[in-house]
Amino acid sequence: MTRIVLNDFAGHAFMLDLAAALQRVGHDVTYQYCDTNLSPHGDFENAPVTVEAISTRTPFEKYKVGKRILSELEYGWGSARTLRQRRGEVSILNNLPLLSLPLPLIVARLTKARRVIWLQDIQSGLVAGVAGDGIAARAARWVEGLLLRRADTVIAISDELATAARDLGVRSDRIHVIENWAPIDGVPTHARDNDWARAKGLGDRPRFVYSGTLARKHSPETLTELAAAVPGADIVLVSEGVGADWVRTGAADRKLTNVHVLAFQDHRDLPLVLASADVLVALLTRDAASHSVPSKVLSYLCAGRPILAAIPADNTAARMITERAGAGITVEPGDVDAFVSAAIGLLDDAERRTSMGANGRRFAEATFSSDRIAHRVLELLGD
Repeated sequence: MTRIVLNDFAGHAFMLDLAAALQRVGHDVTYQYCDTNLSPHGDFENAPVTVEAISTRTPFEKYKVGKRILSELEYGWGSARTLRQRRGEVSILNNLPLLSLPLPLIVARLTKARRVIWLQDIQSGLVAGVAGDGIAARAARWVEGLLLRRADTVIAISDELATAARDLGVRSDRIHVIENWAPIDGVPTHARDNDWARAKGLGDRPRFVYSGTLARKHSPETLTELAAAVPGADIVLVSEGVGADWVRTGAADRKLTNVHVLAFQDHRDLPLVLASADVLVALLTRDAASHSVPSKVLSYLCAGRPILAAIPADNTAARMITERAGAGITVEPGDVDAFVSAAIGLLDDAERRTSMGANGRRFAEATFSSDRIAHRVLELLGD
């Protein structure tokens, strides 16, 4: 039995799913997350593993530089302290902010724990997207490369991120690709007109649903453009934070009465939220697509609903939607005319929507397996 500490900053359901799978095969797993970060979380109450919340003193501020730096350092300190307390023999660090990584990596090295970084995106690329390719971006890139090179194993979620890790100086033999997944048992299919939809007052009009984190890298203005172009349909946004605020304000300014902005819903309602859609929407800018893969697409596939995505065609999620699953349509980010045209086309073709949704569900059932992924992780660890 190995003591594994899986630190998943965002608290994603699929990483909690992995923790449970590792526990099932006989390991002692502690799952950690940041409870002051605003994002959808997994079902912590019914988790079969020890779950620990790591807090920062104030809510995690993503877009206020000074407060973000402080929060990242606080989360790193809390992660290092709890790793030492748990006497972890394997430390899996998933999606930790850049300044949160050094301390748990140092503690893992001092305690001779195996260091695994699960690479969800290139964070220095996000810095460059906000601040430009200046001193801050170059410094972030240097730090990120240094930290990745200190890991024993880097698990990248796509071939593109594996290439990016090599470009940052990580040895090829330390890099392995494991694509993200969604806990398919946690997203069963439901009827479109369900208890959640009725409770929210959603009527018979066609619905486009976006559920999950909405940040600047997702181009939130696309949703208001869609609402303006299809006034006979409802745009339902289930999110919180700066992107949701932008959509709410933009819709009010333009007097768009078909935009409904809802807070993050209870994780138990997520299958009903997704099932209520005629079309599920995913967004990602060209700049962000080179270092990010929108994980919400994976839950969308489980839901059995067609996907309309403004994501570059060469992004892993776009290829999954169109080429591998046949579950939807992708257009280039920023091409609002193409996005609206595809949206109208899907609304006008119920048979196509049904076929794409079924394709997505079949793909998820055939592909998403936390037990298989757990065994792959253990192989990489030599267990």
